[in-house]
Amino acid sequence: MSSGNPHNQTFRIDFDKPSSEAMHQLYTLFNNIFDVVCQSEADVTHKESAEKELRYILHKSLTVFDSSTQAKDWLESPCPALGGFAPESQLASSSGRELVRITLGKIEYGEYS
Repeated sequence: MSSGNPHNQTFRIDFDKPSSEAMHQLYTLFNNIFDVVCQSEADVTHKESAEKELRYILHKSLTVFDSSTQAKDWLESPCPALGGFAPESQLASSSGRELVRITLGKIEYGEYS
């Protein structure tokens, strides 16, 4: 994930080889979001925290939905619980990731459909 000087690290979320095109698209989506986070964050600790949060959200979305295709569709579609914004549009900020995480938990426990 990182190399060289700790103040000049390259961050990437590394995943196992995707098993489907939808999974590949999900990984690409999360890595693109992570790239945006890394460009806006100078602090290595914040980047590492963002990586953990994004990994959790990816895992949770795959757990809550029946397939990687459904998870990807949910992440890209407007969500009433997020004020009509697509979850993916909220993932670049810490507060947005928290809202998505909470929303996934509510979907998992039947509070939202």
